This record gives sequence, structure tokens and C-alpha cells, in this order.
Amino acid sequence: MIMLSKSKYYGGMFGLCLGDAMGTQIESMPVGQAQVKTLPKNAVWTNHTSTTLCALVSLIEHHRIVPADIFYKYVIYRDDGFLGPLDSGYELDPETINAINRYRNFGHVKSAGEEVTATSLVRVLAVVLYVLSRESEPEAKLFDLTKQLSMMTHGSKLTSDCCKYFAYLLHYCITHPKVTKDELLYLHQQNVEIFKNFHRDLVTMLDNLNDLDLSELPKTLDEYNVLSVLQFALKCFYQTANFMDGLLFSVNLTCQSNLCGAIYGQIAGAFYGMRHMPLLTNIDKTSIITDILDHCWQSQNKI
Repeated sequence: MIMLSKSKYYGGMFGLCLGDAMGTQIESMPVGQAQVKTLPKNAVWTNHTSTTLCALVSLIEHHRIVPADIFYKYVIYRDDGFLGPLDSGYELDPETINAINRYRNFGHVKSAGEEVTATSLVRVLAVVLYVLSRESEPEAKLFDLTKQLSMMTHGSKLTSDCCKYFAYLLHYCITHPKVTKDELLYLHQQNVEIFKNFHRDLVTMLDNLNDLDLSELPKTLDEYNVLSVLQFALKCFYQTANFMDGLLFSVNLTCQSNLCGAIYGQIAGAFYGMRHMPLLTNIDKTSIITDILDHCWQSQNKI
């Protein structure tokens, strides 16, 4: 049996939620026009957190990727606020809307396009938490389910490989409570066989990640490219000393503030754990998230 840290298991999802809520305050504003330093009372999360919860609940119910059910849950989140803090949800991203329409009109459950935006990267955590909640699920299932979920909305190999790498990183954080950042940074080089067929642009980015300075990244950040956003979120994580410092960098240095905050929040939450998120008490209706995580956690006996 894999020994998990409950603090890190919950921390990934609540880190996502906190990054999402924090960044929503200045989403789409020009970089530098506004700086967020804290979180007001009764703050809410957006579609990034709720669609991840939708995918996780669907996996719990069906034990596999069922696109029709996941798409249905995305729509009732948007229209009725399902698994969200409000009576209706935020608008879904264009790639997800296109995917839903393709399914409705043609029955297609996978994208045939080459979408390389980062929105599917946010939902990776749903697969990680599901796989970890099922002792019977082999670790190899992690890549398979992650690819299926990503391919529902994003057809490119680069996007699915970024998602698979990020899933592996999150999984490793939660299952290795004493792992260091240096160990995580070179994880892909220590597991060459696992990553040998991954997209070469992803591997090159990871090889050079330690050579880049965080202060320089906003000048070259392409906020609509999954590789660029992943690079940015990882640098915010690796070059800061605690959860909140990295979170403030991730939301204040980009106009896609809640997307980047949500991606950063997953890895930072899975690394630092729940005790490093004092602002969580300012977010409304987190019991929705807690109830789902409790169900996952209690599905097998972990310590």
C-alpha cells in the first residue's frame, strides 16, 4: 500500500482553489495595473476548480473517463452552479465549449485539433486524486486516464504530454512526503525510460528549467501556450521559499492570473500541504471540496 500524506492529498486541490480565487481578483487586467496581496472574505473560485471537481466526481462514479458525463457536468456547472460556490458558474473556456459542441453535434469524444492552451493542465489533479484513492488502480493508469481527459478538449501531443508530466509530478509529491524541490526538479532525468517518448519541447524545457530566472519569464510568457504556462508555474514554485510567495508571483506577473494561480497552486499545495494556506478561511463554501476529498480519502485506509 502506498503511504500518503493527507495534508498533501488535500493540499493539491485546496491549492488549486486558492490560486484560482486569488487570481480571479485581477484576471484579464494588464500586468502591473493591479497587484493582489491578500484575499477578501467570502472569495469564490471559478470554472478551473469546479471543472476539476466535475472530472473527479465523474471518475468516482464511473471508474473511467466517460466524456458524455464529464461534458454534462461541465454544462450544469456553467448553467446551474453544480460543484461551484454560486447559483451559476463562470463561462467555460473556448476549447471546452468547442469540445462540448463537437460531442453534441457529431458524437466526437476526442479533439482532432492541435489545441495547445493550458486549460486541460488544470484538470490533471482530478486523475491524480482518483488514482490515489483506488488501491486497486495501478500507477500506470495515471498516464492513460490523464491523456484521455486531456484529449477530450486538446488534441495536441504537446498538451497531453505536459498534462502527463504534471500528473506524475503531483503524484510523486503526494506519495513521497519528504521529497525535496531539487529531487522534483530532476525527476524526469532520473526516470528517463518513463519520459523517453515525451514531446521533445517539453523535455528541453525541463532540462533548462533551472537556468531560467523567474524575473525574466513574464517577458516571454505566452499565456495561451501550455508549455509556457507550465514553465512559468514551475518556476514560481521552484524559485520561491513558501506557498504564498510563489502564489503572489504566479497571479501578479500574468494577465491569465487565475489560470496560472490554479496550476501553481496544485503543485505548491501538494508539496507544502494544508498548513501553509491561511487564506483558505476566506474562501466561501469550501465544504463542497472537503466533502468530495473526504469521500476519496476514506475509500481506502490511509495514514
